[in-house]
Amino acid sequence: MKYLFYFFILFVVFSCDGSGNAESDSLIESFPETISSGWYQKGKDSIRIIAHGGASAYEPFNSIPAFKKAFELNSDGIELDLMNSKDDSLMVFHDLNTERFTGANYNIVDTKFEKLRTLDIGKGEKMPFLNEVFKILPPGKKIYLEIKWWQDPTARKNARLIEKLIDQIEKSGRINDCVVVCLDINYLIKIKLRKPELNLFWINYDVENCKKTGDLLSKYNLQGCNILYSIINLELSNSLVARNKFLFAWTINDGALALDLCKKYKINGIFTDKPDVIRNSLSKLMK
Repeated sequence: MKYLFYFFILFVVFSCDGSGNAESDSLIESFPETISSGWYQKGKDSIRIIAHGGASAYEPFNSIPAFKKAFELNSDGIELDLMNSKDDSLMVFHDLNTERFTGANYNIVDTKFEKLRTLDIGKGEKMPFLNEVFKILPPGKKIYLEIKWWQDPTARKNARLIEKLIDQIEKSGRINDCVVVCLDINYLIKIKLRKPELNLFWINYDVENCKKTGDLLSKYNLQGCNILYSIINLELSNSLVARNKFLFAWTINDGALALDLCKKYKINGIFTDKPDVIRNSLSKLMK
């Protein structure tokens, strides 16, 4: 009966035209539980250090060298950003436009991957494909996939992008090591409908949203949240602990700040450009 429920909701939320463009962004009432609390129970007493765009303090942001450097520095996982090219290739890049990181002015969703791959994202590095990152992901390491394409109105309605993301995750054989992350909870719900067993995190930097984070994570069966560190408070921390939900903080590069935050609140993970600095600072706390 649980999966019949999903098929019905898929029909409602993903009513598409012939081009595969999803028409609805409306939230549904709630989700049944599809992932056991085992993942939370295994990780609730540890603090995971996640390299933000790789070890991006030392190598170009969202580059293959940055991801490799993160693993050299013993990061527990990496975080990367996903955009789509004009031909729906999944590109590892943060912005809708390439100028900030490359100096060249191209809107990613309007540009084919062949052109995007000629751009220099730093130190002569190319913009990676998602499947290239999966190939260098060591066993046991996590990968946090932050969807950025939802910001573009056309890409947001392109249901093929969700299918392509799920397909690449499945082909990687690393679904249990993947966490899909997005600022838009509506978009996370669409992904949950397509692949209920995926672990999903909601990003939040709004104080008012913080007050309802625990309730929303439980209602839509999301596994955790990634919160701007400066708005984390005791009420939020206790709320997530009570609901068996993960609390990750972003982006912290100061070791003393990370240590102080982890002493005050139940933090399960930290996103950082400097995984070595944070690990060194938290080493006594994590023993």
